[in-house]
Amino acid sequence: MKRGKLRLPRNGAFYCLAVILALFGLLSPKFLTVSNVLNVARQTSVACIITICSFLAILTHQTDLSVGATASLTSVVAVNTIVNLGLPVWLACLMAIAVGALMGVVNGVLCGYTTIPSFIITLGTMYIGESVGIIITRGYTIPITDPWFVWIGAGTVFGWLPVPLIIVVVFVAVTAYVLKHRPYGTKLYAVGGNAGAANASGIRVSRIKFSVFVVNGVLASIAGFILASRLGSANPSQGMGLELDGICAAILGGTALSGGIGRIGGAVLGAITLQFLRNGLNLVGISSSIQMLLVGAAIITILIFDSVCNRIADERRRRG
Repeated sequence: MKRGKLRLPRNGAFYCLAVILALFGLLSPKFLTVSNVLNVARQTSVACIITICSFLAILTHQTDLSVGATASLTSVVAVNTIVNLGLPVWLACLMAIAVGALMGVVNGVLCGYTTIPSFIITLGTMYIGESVGIIITRGYTIPITDPWFVWIGAGTVFGWLPVPLIIVVVFVAVTAYVLKHRPYGTKLYAVGGNAGAANASGIRVSRIKFSVFVVNGVLASIAGFILASRLGSANPSQGMGLELDGICAAILGGTALSGGIGRIGGAVLGAITLQFLRNGLNLVGISSSIQMLLVGAAIITILIFDSVCNRIADERRRRG
C-alpha cells in the first residue's frame, strides 16, 4: 500500500508569508503580538474584499480598474447622506450600495455586450467615479463620528474580534463555496478558460461577465464603508490604488491573467502577505521610499518562484 506523498504548496505567497512572519517576528517584538495581528486583520479587510473583486474579474479573463474609485465614491455617498442629509446609517449604506451596483451595471453592459476591452472601459469608469466623488465633496474630506457607521470598520465583537475580519471571512467563505459547489462558479471558470467553448456549451458568456461587474460594484461599496469607517472620514480619492493592490494580490495568489485558473484562498493569501510585509517594514522603521522598493522586489521574487515551479511541474508531466 502506497503512502501518499506530502505535497508542499507551490504558491510563492505562502513561502513569502512564512519568511515575513519569521523575519519580522525576530526583528520586532511587537510584530507577532495578538494586538498587532488583529490590527493587521482590520487593515487587510479592505484589501481582501478588493482582491475578491479583482480575482473574479481576472478569473473570467477581464480587468476591473474601477473598484478603488467605486469604493471611494460609495463611501462619499454614504457619509455625505449621513452627515449632511441626516439619513440613518442603514439607509445611507443601501443608497451607496445601489450607486456601486450601478457602476457595476455600466461596466457589465459595456464589457459583457461589446468588444471593447474591459481594461479601457473600467479605466474610464474609474475616472468618472473619482470625478463624481470630487463634485459631491467639492474636493474636501467629510469627517464622520456616527457610532454605528464607525462600528463597521472600527468595532469589535466579544470585545476583541474586529468586525471587518468577520465580514471578510463571510465573503471569502461564500465565494469559495459558490466557486466550488455551485453551477455559477463552474461557469465563471469555463468563461475564463475558453469563452468560445463556454458559449458553445450553452453558457451565456455575456451575462456571466455582466454579473461579475455587478457583484464587484456591491463588494467594492462595502470595502469603501469599512475604509471610511476606519479612517473616520470619506474623500473621493482614498480608495485610489486599491485596484492595483487587488490585481497584484490575486496574481501573487496564483490567479492566471489568461483566466480560468485560480483559487480565492490563494488570492486572499496574496493580500495578507502584502499587508504583513508592509506592517513589518513599518514596525522596524523602514522609510516609505525603501518600503516601495522592497515590496516591489518581493512581488517579483514571488512571481519568479511561481514561474519556476510551474515550469518544473510541466516538465514532470511531460516525462510522465
